[in-house]
Amino acid sequence: YSGNYGYPSEEGLIDDTNSVIDFLKLKQGIDTKAMDFEAHSLGCAVLLNTLAKRVSSNADESYGDLLLMSPFKNMRAEAESKYMPKFLSYFITDKWDSFDALPKLTGRVNCIRFLHGKADKVVPSKHSNELHEQALKHSINSELIKLENIGHNNIRRDMK
Repeated sequence: YSGNYGYPSEEGLIDDTNSVIDFLKLKQGIDTKAMDFEAHSLGCAVLLNTLAKRVSSNADESYGDLLLMSPFKNMRAEAESKYMPKFLSYFITDKWDSFDALPKLTGRVNCIRFLHGKADKVVPSKHSNELHEQALKHSINSELIKLENIGHNNIRRDMK
């Protein structure tokens, strides 16, 4: 994120997220079924892709509730929705594909709540619509909540 040093990668952020989950599970003895997660924007993609990879190698692992605030479908769709022409989006190397990660979580999460501000000018709320539809299509218990007069970076602060 702006102001941080280094160059984060998909692999590095997924490794970091796995480290947190493994610490809670292995060192603190917390069952992953009791773990609820909250994420915002890019964090939603990090979380969904981490959990999708974990379930492919951990047949017994499932999770509690996910609260996803201002998620995007995938990096290419996000770039095309606002920032760049479609042909340039094909040069994006990090995919962060939340749309394709969701089906892998079927039967592995308790509930996913998509929370999106209708005034979000960074990630259009249509991304949450499409992710919610994808979750329902794959029989994942989910809810879509749209908030009036809430933008991208004030979604937590102004939800009173």
